[in-house]
Parts: sequence; C-alpha cells; structure tokens
Amino acid sequence: MIKSIRVWIRNKFYTKSLNRITTNRFIMLISISTVLLISFSIINNQSASAYPPYTSYCDSCHQDDSPNTSISVTEFNQTENDITYYVTGSDNYDGEEGWAVFNPSMTNVDNGDNSGYFTLQKDGQTYRVYWVDNGPNRGGSAYIDITTPAGNNPPNKPTIDGPTSGNAGTSYEYTFTATDPDGDDIKYYIKWGDGEITDWTVFQASGTTYSENHTWESEGTFTIEAKTMDQNDAESDWESFEVFIPRSRVYDKYNLFERLFERFPLLIKLLNLLIQN
Repeated sequence: MIKSIRVWIRNKFYTKSLNRITTNRFIMLISISTVLLISFSIINNQSASAYPPYTSYCDSCHQDDSPNTSISVTEFNQTENDITYYVTGSDNYDGEEGWAVFNPSMTNVDNGDNSGYFTLQKDGQTYRVYWVDNGPNRGGSAYIDITTPAGNNPPNKPTIDGPTSGNAGTSYEYTFTATDPDGDDIKYYIKWGDGEITDWTVFQASGTTYSENHTWESEGTFTIEAKTMDQNDAESDWESFEVFIPRSRVYDKYNLFERLFERFPLLIKLLNLLIQN
C-alpha cells in the first residue's frame, strides 16, 4: 500500500502521508486518468486512419475542391442482392487520402484509407462517395453519386383456369397467367398430376397467358401444379388446381332387360300375351 507521496510545489518537494481512504482515492484518480489517455489516443488514431469516421455528414469536412481533388468509382463485382465497387482518387495535397460513403440520409455507411472496396445492397438508392485529404491540414474533397441497381424480385405464382371435371380420354384446355414485379419475361413449369409434365416453356412477356391442352386417360382426382421463373432464374411458389375425372359407365342393353325381367317377372307374361294377340 502507498504510505506517502512526494509533491513538487514551488521548486521544492513536499512529502505527504496518506491514510487508507486517501490512498484509495489517489489510486482511483490515477486509473481514471490512464483510461482517459488511452481512449483519447485510440480516437485520435482512428480519426487519422479512416477520416471521416463520423456517422453524419460534415459540411466543413467535405468542401468541394475539384479539380484539385478527383475521384473514380467503378463496379467490381455483384451478386443477386449486393454490388461491390472500387474507389480511388487523388489530390494536390501532401498527406494521406481516404474515402467515405454516405446513404441518401447522409449517414456514413463505409470509409477507408487510400483506394479500396465497398459493398452496397441492390436497393435502387443513390449514394454519395467522397474522396478526402486525410493529412493534418485536410484539404478539400471530391464526390460522385452512384445509384445501385434494384434487386431482383421473383415472379408471382400463376393463376390456373379451365374445367374442374371431365371425362377420361377427352382433351381439355387450361390457361396459365402470371406477372413479374420487375417486368421480366417469365416461363412456366407444369405438372399434370398423372405423371406427365410440361418442362419449362419458352419465355414470354409478363402477364401474357399461356394455354395448353391435356388428356387424362383414367378416372380419378388429379392436381395440376404450376410455377413460374423469370430471366434471372428466380422462381415463384407453386399454384395448384384440382380436376375430377369420374368413372365412365357403359350399359349393356341386353343385360338391362334381363335384370328388369328378373325383378318384375309379370312383365314377361304381359309381353307374351301381347305377342300372342
């Protein structure tokens, strides 16, 4: 435990004894001061290495200085939902350079030193990308606006229309209609419920009706299932439609009369009388 401390006051050292309470307070004061110094050092280093690291736009930090400062943003790679850009630039000032990306609300979404890459979602929004001087004197900046492409949406599942019942061996026409939210062309995949399928049809305009005939060769309840796909390989959910094909009844007229006479034997006698007369 610290017993005493020496304090330099007016060109002379003084020794002061410390009790337990005073010692604890002194240790706490030293600890807090150390934490504050470390925190300040970290913040200062971050500001120098990734300027501007702020969460909001700063007018005084982003004064336009074209053509002394220039920026270039090019598309590097993209997936179905994201797009990656490469950013670079230059200025006439001595010192480090960096970049920062702001969304439409002018909130910083990414930043870095020197040239680099950043990735955005395909949301169809416009982002502003700055190239700034990171040096101590911090010169001006240049910016460019980029609009990301809108992400692809899957097509809607088709509506199916046609007879809900029929006879075995008879051909019936069914129609399939679907739309795509992005206006992409679409094609159809159809399962007829009896083991037969219509593989992907040719692409056709969104909202265009596709029709096809089908024949069920046996009786039963069959479920037509269909889905759509757009030009970006996005698929819809399945849609279903039930068709009932009843059992066909074929009557033998001779068996019909035979069963009728068995049930009403007096009819035979009446027929005999009529024939004799």
